[in-house]
Amino acid sequence: MTQTAFTDSSGLDLRREYARRVMRELTDPREREAVRKWLEEARWVEQGLIRRNLTLQRLGEVLLVLQPEFFAAGPRYLRPMRLDDVAARLHLHKSTVSRAIRGKYIQTPHGMFPLASLFSAGLDSRGEESAISARVVKERIRALIAGEDSARPFSDAFLQKILEREGVRISRRTVAKYRAELGIPPCHRRVGRGKKG
Repeated sequence: MTQTAFTDSSGLDLRREYARRVMRELTDPREREAVRKWLEEARWVEQGLIRRNLTLQRLGEVLLVLQPEFFAAGPRYLRPMRLDDVAARLHLHKSTVSRAIRGKYIQTPHGMFPLASLFSAGLDSRGEESAISARVVKERIRALIAGEDSARPFSDAFLQKILEREGVRISRRTVAKYRAELGIPPCHRRVGRGKKG
């Protein structure tokens, strides 16, 4: 079961009846014009907030469709999702979606995550249906290295073979790149460090 925590309101209270009463009491045309402009600007801000909330709600609904495993089972099951693809589904420009997710978080049964963290590049894993997130592969590389015998640390080629056996199509170069991005040195510099076999 899912619930969206949005209303069709902006959260602003413009007190329109009060504004109308003030307008009736003002006699100076310049003051009336100034108040009219302020009200117009306030309505513009209110409409912008309503549109933003609607965009976030629609984005949440698209995320539920595109990432059901993530919401059901957690971050390990995050699938690759491009900003372009989500923008196309929402019939919005990519920059609009980018602005909408900036600084926003999503509460899930598995914790709170920055919306931007749900977008990542992906790797083939025996076909389109099983494409997985690069983030998940990095986590797996980190876990494999954490469990290695420090007397015989895994080479990038060996890590690549393990991942291939697990169904992830990945090159040795990509393994090396991800390992470096994780701040983990190459195997010849890991000898004697960490867990003993």
